[in-house]
Amino acid sequence: MNSIEPFSPGSPYAKPNYTWDGYDSGQFPLAQKARARGLQTLYGNAWSAPGYMKTNDDENNGGYLCGVTGETCASGDWKQAYADYLIQWVRFYEENGVKVNNLGFLNEPQFAATYAGMLSNGTQAADFIRVLAKTIKRERMDLAINCCDGIGWDEQEAMMAGLQAGPDPAEAYLDVVTGHGYSSAPTYPLSTTRKTWLTEWADLDGDYTPHIFYDVNGPGEGMVWARNVQIAFVNANVSGFLYWIGAENSTTNSGLINLLGNEIVPSKRFWSMAQFSKFARPGSRRVEASSSADLLYVSSFFNTDGKIATQVINNDTTAYDVSLVLDGCQLHEKRVVPYITDNENDLTELAPVALANDGTFRTTVPARSLVTFLAI
Repeated sequence: MNSIEPFSPGSPYAKPNYTWDGYDSGQFPLAQKARARGLQTLYGNAWSAPGYMKTNDDENNGGYLCGVTGETCASGDWKQAYADYLIQWVRFYEENGVKVNNLGFLNEPQFAATYAGMLSNGTQAADFIRVLAKTIKRERMDLAINCCDGIGWDEQEAMMAGLQAGPDPAEAYLDVVTGHGYSSAPTYPLSTTRKTWLTEWADLDGDYTPHIFYDVNGPGEGMVWARNVQIAFVNANVSGFLYWIGAENSTTNSGLINLLGNEIVPSKRFWSMAQFSKFARPGSRRVEASSSADLLYVSSFFNTDGKIATQVINNDTTAYDVSLVLDGCQLHEKRVVPYITDNENDLTELAPVALANDGTFRTTVPARSLVTFLAI
């Protein structure tokens, strides 16, 4: 893993020798282009401290940060040095024109991966959060702290007690509690008053299925991921959902977009995500939405510009003729524009529908489809 301090300074208290190559394994130019395109929130996560700061002297294969509860190293306590390391990484980005908004320091801390990673329980994560928060305050930085990117929603929930314990609970210093969906899906709210994000999930094993919205309810199909996103927002009350990777050259479903030579192949997962991200914009608030049909699932978001986006998933084999009601809405043009993704369509705009004075309109939701109704 690329590091801004690849070699140990000798001890946690020695002067660090930071280096910056302006590339950061490709992460920095990608971040530059994303910011240029209007990216509002950039979340950086280190996954692991450098190996010499850990109990196993290796950035890979697990190991704990030296100095957290229950873990000591002959070289000393590296919590403050790791906090300083992370802050310097943020500074390198910001000095070169890229603002980092959120900072994390763990990735799937229940899993000793063969790649960069670091083990931790909630109490140990809390030890470091307190140090990191004080360092951010000391340096007068505008920087939010995320934790802990558990490998599954249940595993992140298990860390909450440690984050909330003691006279100085670390949860108070957190801005966002983060978890993944691999070993357990986000189907319920985490036990926290902080915002929650689903920060990583994907089908890492299935053969690449670029053009299938619905076939056999397979793990990479667009319908499956439309429901995963909707359940995370509605049932788990998350305020952010990130698929594992945007684009890559792969034969699995790990990317939303596959790069096949010079060909760019978006998947139906990409279009399912777009039905939410294009219309439920940053700053929007989820509002109550319900359906009387068993296989018709709904979610709705009120945007800062006054537009209301309602996603309707029809997981039935037949189309539904429905009457939709937008209750208490103050709209400008009193019309609704539908957008559909299914096996034949990719975020296809349909003819607008007039909204009656009582906020109702009738329409048809095709079988095995995702339709977003944008009320304006």
